Amino acid sequence: MDIYRVAGLGFALVMLGTSALCALLTVLRAFSIPKQQPLTAAADTLDPVLIAVLTAAASEALSRPVRMYAVQLSMPEAAENWSRAGRMDVMISHRLEQKR
Repeated sequence: MDIYRVAGLGFALVMLGTSALCALLTVLRAFSIPKQQPLTAAADTLDPVLIAVLTAAASEALSRPVRMYAVQLSMPEAAENWSRAGRMDVMISHRLEQKR
């Protein structure tokens, strides 16, 4: 066999293996993550002041008028713990003197 056939066969095998691994991980991910419905709340069940603040913040960020139809929680509960731990690390790293 000449070198080009060996290189081509090696490349094809690596690509085939990578594709098979990608497909396997996609299938495993589909079975492992439960499908969750987003948490939404109707405007009637929320505090009117909260709705006004959220609408004003969205209008300011987008520089145009905004109408609030629903409020949706965007962070899963498990991610909140990691976020909290990260914030604590940042706060601790900004101390000027060590706590005794």
